[in-house]
Amino acid sequence: MALVEITCPHCQSIQKVPEHRIAQSTMCMKCQQVIDEPFMHKVAPPEMQLNVALKGKLVTDFGTTQLDEVEATSAAYTGKGEEAAIKDDLQALDVTRSFSSGAASYLPPERKAALSTAARTYLVGGAIIAVVLTVATVIALSLIEPETETKDISSAVGNERIERYASGAVQSRWTITKLPSGEEVMHGTWEEFYETGKKKGLGQYHEGRQAGTWTTWYIDGSVESKGEYVDGAKQGAWEEFHPNGVRAAVANWLDGKPDGEARRWYRDKQAESVSRFKNGQPDGDWAAWHENGELKFSNTYKDGRKVGTWRRFFDNGIQEFEESYVQGLPEGPTWGAYRSRQKAFEGAWSGGLQVGRWTWWHPNGAKARSGEYIEGRQDGTWEEWHDNNKLRLRETFVTGTREGLREEFWPDGSLRSRREFASGVGGPETLYYAEAVVLPRSASKPSKAEWTVLAENPDVRHGQYRSYHPDESTVAEEGDYLMGKKQGIWRYYSAQGQLSTQKRYVDGLEVD
Repeated sequence: MALVEITCPHCQSIQKVPEHRIAQSTMCMKCQQVIDEPFMHKVAPPEMQLNVALKGKLVTDFGTTQLDEVEATSAAYTGKGEEAAIKDDLQALDVTRSFSSGAASYLPPERKAALSTAARTYLVGGAIIAVVLTVATVIALSLIEPETETKDISSAVGNERIERYASGAVQSRWTITKLPSGEEVMHGTWEEFYETGKKKGLGQYHEGRQAGTWTTWYIDGSVESKGEYVDGAKQGAWEEFHPNGVRAAVANWLDGKPDGEARRWYRDKQAESVSRFKNGQPDGDWAAWHENGELKFSNTYKDGRKVGTWRRFFDNGIQEFEESYVQGLPEGPTWGAYRSRQKAFEGAWSGGLQVGRWTWWHPNGAKARSGEYIEGRQDGTWEEWHDNNKLRLRETFVTGTREGLREEFWPDGSLRSRREFASGVGGPETLYYAEAVVLPRSASKPSKAEWTVLAENPDVRHGQYRSYHPDESTVAEEGDYLMGKKQGIWRYYSAQGQLSTQKRYVDGLEVD
């Protein structure tokens, strides 16, 4: 199953979550706080950048370009300008999704500026082949390829610029002007179209900055969003609408920052959320509701910091979570529960650090994990249990550092692994399966796979087996071997990570 790295917005720890859950709320495995909209906290992959020194000039339909004036960077192809602009517009929005769904539509100028640079550099590509190393050329073309599959800036007549879909249909159209400095910038009407030819967006530029009313439409012609720009900054009320015409959101902006009250509604006009801002920072009472009208959460901010008691609820009215904050830091007791009212965890904070004993439970009520914190660091003996109450893990910490013996156990209670630690450094790990010592094995061809074999007979698979799809991160199949034969439940997954089928084996034979 594919995993995605996210950063917890509360404790800043990096953790992995299944890709299919990236659009749902999840809970931080370290601080146990709810992470709303995990996709907003994805860890960005390292940015590749190609800097190529060019000489000479290139003559094209666009005119003559001095190659040493062209900066060939990967930002021109990756849409970096658009991502940065969207991040700037949304940085002040915490729990609600105010205008996040329409942000890309509101920010076509930055994207178009980046695309224009990309197209210009793309034209230079032919000259690059003749003047740079072959390796540099391959990298440049690989960066360009995703963009050219769908878009093509194919015409520039006078001050007009047109961007087209791969089919040749116009995607966007705008005009440019030249500033006294000699820089060419967008100026005048900017339009965006669906591939069918229907209008998607309309706005104005004044000397490179957005101005006046900007509007976007759904493909059926109904308004999706609208608002005003003044000197490149959002100003006044901005609105979003559902495809059925019902207002989806409204928020007030002051000099490019959210200010005042912002509200969202479901398609049936039921209130979804209300949030408040002051000079771009969350400030005041925030609340949200499930589609059935049940309260989802009730929180308070002061000058951008969390304060007071924060509570979250399931759509059946059962409280899911409670925690208190002082000047933005969690303080005092905290707890969480499952939809069934079964407690999920409990613990305490002091000055933003976990303290005392923290305990977690499985949905069936069995204890899942327990241990002590001293000023945010694990200390003493920590234990974990399977949901059948059998011990899963036992280890010891000294002010956050592993020390001594660490043991893991299978659901039947038998030993799974044993390893000694000294000052946080682990020694050799011994693996066990069904009371037998096993050794890890892996392969990368024809596909990635991991399994264990008997230490006394390495030709015999014994223990867990797992293989992956070609992306090497999504699990394809998993199950157990017992003395060289498949045993128990084996699960098989699609390339998207969804469980497609499962089979049960006894002594290597499939049974119903």
